[in-house]
Parts: sequence; C-alpha cells; structure tokens
Amino acid sequence: MNELIDQLQKKGAEIVLYEDDRVVETEFLKNIIEAHFDSERYLQEKDDKVIEQD
Repeated sequence: MNELIDQLQKKGAEIVLYEDDRVVETEFLKNIIEAHFDSERYLQEKDDKVIEQD
C-alpha cells in the first residue's frame, strides 16, 4: 500500500487519507501498517514458544 501511494504521488496524484472523519497524513498509514506487522511478529514469537514447549 505504501509503495502504491508513493508511486501515485510521484506521478502527480493527490492522495487524501481519512481516519473516521478526519484527514490524516500518509505517515499515519505507514505507522498503522508497521504496528500491525509488529503485532504479527510478536504473536508469531509467542506461538513459536508455545509450540516449542509442547
């Protein structure tokens, strides 16, 4: 998604992102995506530890 936004902006597209009813910066989206990846990594580590204990 971030790459797509970057490519569109380089071609002159105006990107407007909304969170509920407010306009947010693209950095906001990048932070949300990174937070989800962080959560995914954390949960995978926990799952791996549980599997190792069994």
